[in-house]
Amino acid sequence: MVKINFDGAWQKESLIGGLVVIVKQKRGDVMKAYMRKVSHIGESNVSKAKAALAVIESAKDMGFSDIIIEGAYALGRVNKLKCMNKDLSLLRTVIEEIAKCFQVCIFQFVYKDANRAAHSLARCAC
Repeated sequence: MVKINFDGAWQKESLIGGLVVIVKQKRGDVMKAYMRKVSHIGESNVSKAKAALAVIESAKDMGFSDIIIEGAYALGRVNKLKCMNKDLSLLRTVIEEIAKCFQVCIFQFVYKDANRAAHSLARCAC
């Protein structure tokens, strides 16, 4: 089982978002980390949803079967997507479908202080 932290950030003026994914072994050793700039982001929730999708895609590409996805927004992130605009509900559907590829896929809330590294890197990615 691996833990994956994620976060997304957004700059309103430029409509540019940043996302970060940090993959850790259960004992905390970092296996992989990356950040990416994303264009045409209309709101903060879109960057966070895209970050959640990037987490699942990364875990799938790395061949993991059991994952815990940790983020300050992880608990409600996928569920909140169903209440938002059409683009986000499409992302929600994609996230749920890809999550089915894992034997275990848990979205787990962590307080913002515990997710500080991911949050700081996401802001730098913008």
